[in-house]
Amino acid sequence: KNLVTLNIVKINKGEWDNEYNIFLENFTKEDKKIIDDIFDKNNTTEEDIEIVDKILSRIKTKSISAKMKELKITTDKEVWLYKNSFRIIRTAASDSVKRLVDEKKKNNQNKFFGVISTRDKLLYLAKSDYSDEAKSPRVQLLFAENYLKESITDMWEDIVTTGLEAEGQVMLKNGKKPEFLIERIIQLSTNKNDLVLDFHLGSGTTCAVAHKMGRRYIGIEQMDYIEDIAVERMKKVIEGEQGGISKALEWKGGGSFIYAELKEIENFKDSPINQLNKNMQYLPISELEDEEYAVSNKEIAINKKFYGVEDE
Repeated sequence: KNLVTLNIVKINKGEWDNEYNIFLENFTKEDKKIIDDIFDKNNTTEEDIEIVDKILSRIKTKSISAKMKELKITTDKEVWLYKNSFRIIRTAASDSVKRLVDEKKKNNQNKFFGVISTRDKLLYLAKSDYSDEAKSPRVQLLFAENYLKESITDMWEDIVTTGLEAEGQVMLKNGKKPEFLIERIIQLSTNKNDLVLDFHLGSGTTCAVAHKMGRRYIGIEQMDYIEDIAVERMKKVIEGEQGGISKALEWKGGGSFIYAELKEIENFKDSPINQLNKNMQYLPISELEDEEYAVSNKEIAINKKFYGVEDE
């Protein structure tokens, strides 16, 4: 109904940039998030710098080749690199950052620390143990995670659209959408806990993806295979199935969902109108307790609870 502000979505560039060749030990995703939040501020404070310096004071560095050898990584090297890009860096020359480092290292003996630009109050990460003989020492630290991605365009050629028949551990040969495609759409247009609606649920891809992404969702399907396909798929999602986007999101399972069918009006099934248009007539909530429909007390109680209807 309203104008939508799309979220920024970035995807990996082509090949790994080998300039990013330094691995940070004792550095976590939470550490990176804290630093990113400070990077995003318009005005870095001295208190922010103290937080950054504390994080950087405990890190140790190791070459990527040495780390891979230590972990015995011989296959899927790029997969490992991208997965760890939040703690892989390279160094870069910067005269302005060097001047800030020269001033700060007079009173700070750490190998790595943060500095604030004088003019715009922005944060830069730096190393202080450069050679004084170097003409343009590489003093600035740059995270691979921040530079190995690019914003998507309106041509999404990175998403595979074939071989999806059994994705989600349910079989549907035609019209099945990739989980990665639905993830992209949900990622662009929603945030966590937002409500996602799919009027034509099919094999259940939208609800499966929304569940894994921490969104609320409603899925509607008229075809009678919903219980055998979409519902079974959602059960597997809760059990932690590892198809589609599961591994990328480190999905472990959990959560719950409610499945319900609209109640058909029995005396309408055999009417000429129904035989003509193949659509069923369903019972509205306002007529739930009419005696002619013989709705059970259990069904009445469930529906009142679901719709928030109070007894008179």
